[in-house]
Amino acid sequence: MKRKATALLLSLVLVAAACGGGDSSNEDGGGTTKPTDGGSETTDGGSETSDPDSTTPPKASTVVIRPMYYREADGKGGLAEFTVSLAESSDNTLRVEFSEDEVIGMGDQYRASVWNAVTVATLLTGSPLKGTFRAEVDGYIDGPSAGMLTTVAVLALLRGDSLDPSVTMTGTVNPDGTVGPVGGIPEKIVGLADLGIKTVLIPTGQRNSPGHSDGGLVDVVQLGKDNGVTVQEVSDVYEAYKAFTGEDLPRLQGSAPRLDETTYQRLKAKADEALAKYDGAITMLASLDPSVTTYVTSLSDEAIATAERARSLETQGLQAGAFAKAWEAYAYAQAALSMAQNLQTLINQGVDAYFTGVLSRQAVTGETTALFDTLKTFTPESLTDASVLMQTYGAALDAYTVATSASNQLTNLQNAFANGEISLDDLAGAVIAPTAFLEIAGAMVEYAKAIFDVGRDLEGAPVNSDVDLAAVADFFRKASDANFAAFQTVVVKEYANQLGVSEDIMLQRFSNFDRNVELSINARNTLDGLTAYIGEGEKNAEYAQLGFAIVNFARNAGLVYKYYSNGQINADGQVTNARYDAALTAALRLGDSQLSAAIAQLLSNNTAAALQVAGYESGGIQREGTVDDKFGALTTFWEQYVSARVLAYLGGFEATGLS
Repeated sequence: MKRKATALLLSLVLVAAACGGGDSSNEDGGGTTKPTDGGSETTDGGSETSDPDSTTPPKASTVVIRPMYYREADGKGGLAEFTVSLAESSDNTLRVEFSEDEVIGMGDQYRASVWNAVTVATLLTGSPLKGTFRAEVDGYIDGPSAGMLTTVAVLALLRGDSLDPSVTMTGTVNPDGTVGPVGGIPEKIVGLADLGIKTVLIPTGQRNSPGHSDGGLVDVVQLGKDNGVTVQEVSDVYEAYKAFTGEDLPRLQGSAPRLDETTYQRLKAKADEALAKYDGAITMLASLDPSVTTYVTSLSDEAIATAERARSLETQGLQAGAFAKAWEAYAYAQAALSMAQNLQTLINQGVDAYFTGVLSRQAVTGETTALFDTLKTFTPESLTDASVLMQTYGAALDAYTVATSASNQLTNLQNAFANGEISLDDLAGAVIAPTAFLEIAGAMVEYAKAIFDVGRDLEGAPVNSDVDLAAVADFFRKASDANFAAFQTVVVKEYANQLGVSEDIMLQRFSNFDRNVELSINARNTLDGLTAYIGEGEKNAEYAQLGFAIVNFARNAGLVYKYYSNGQINADGQVTNARYDAALTAALRLGDSQLSAAIAQLLSNNTAAALQVAGYESGGIQREGTVDDKFGALTTFWEQYVSARVLAYLGGFEATGLS
């Protein structure tokens, strides 16, 4: 129970603004490929390429890239070949098209990585959210490890730069532009012999990589020398782009931000409110029968430790971190209190009374609906209002999703017991988690309200009336879907194959030990219902969709990074270590830097960025914790970076500072 509650509370901390697997064997698969003598090349067919700061996409141009692959079936590596092109779209939308000369020439993993590449390149450059990107494959390709190479190709199209045909690389791409670790590097390098490649870029920290044959570590730098190529580690898209083009990729600049006094005081007031609620819950818990409270000792101990941490952070003036920990402590304490009270009811009054009491907490869905009603009537007057509306919607959607899921589980258990399908002993164990989650959902609703109070009515530039909110929301929703599709194929499917179970069963197992997975699965249904409730086409429905998309884009990218790229996972699904510490350190460093710069862009355009600054502080505290906290910090940085870039699009200054 403690592990499950902790997983949800971590997601509670990660979803909102102010608080902010195993070794891979499924690598880019190559099949029939054309003989090549290079890694990439750029052609424009005589077309003119537009200024990268222009609001019009470049005219049709094409990049040919040749990603490395390792084919597990025969243990061979080599170069695949495909092209990426960009043309104007007839309807001013952004589209990604795929073309293949074999049946299922592209696997789901690679399709997802192309969408991700387009998203990241767009965020990095501030390019318009329109144009038609087309990926065309000869032969077969799958896997996410050509993600960074594809991102470089898209960037070259957007900026009109040429790629060095003697360079290639392997590595996934993260939302902030860091390179994610991959597998099969030794075999990929051996497969490059006599193909004209001179330089191979690999993710930072992977010089000594395991070989697939025996799992032994191979110095791939030396292996490259033996095969006539130079192997070079890179940590992010800026290093990769320089190696391919010889050009510096422009980037936003900014120093570490600090909370302004208004935001500081608002966060302090809300943290103190949460700690007062925590104190009340702990006091009530202490008044219950000790024979009952002993069953929730681990959860109450977690609450006490978290509250102490919140008060310590407040003393240090780290108010955003104190805010996050205070609400987390309250949620733990309230869950422990509810579990103890309901257990006492079960012992003294029986099963029927127990379910009557527990299911009365279904009212939390009504509390969330009341919050939705408040948000529905809120008219954003500035970018800061838009920011708080999106992020409150994101947090409230998660609360509603958790409450609905927990209520459904309890109702199903009640029916199963009534029908004699489960015993009393089995029932007693099964109801623990959903009982706690109902209370946690209630705390999440209050938390969402606190975010709304902290971030509203601050200084902000006006929302550009020419911006198509629906198009922006749809763009990031697709990016979110692409990341989750990647998680399903490179993580869930692989583990399912290894364990000999169906993908549905494996996905449910991930949902059981990582609440972020369940939220990703179920939140979409919640969003569809909310959109209908607000009214299709209403601006606030579009802000709700944006809030959902931003949260889930970062959340799903975090799932891929943790379970595929860099997390060492035990049998219980817990992260025990990072497989590549250098890569994690580099990702945290760039995540910090990218968020700082995106905040600076908002501030220079008269927008307070209160919630983004709070997320920056909270992520900075997380990164100093356990390895799981570090992965959480990445998600916090990514979410707030994306939210800041979305605000820049809504304000019409998305490319300012990137010339």
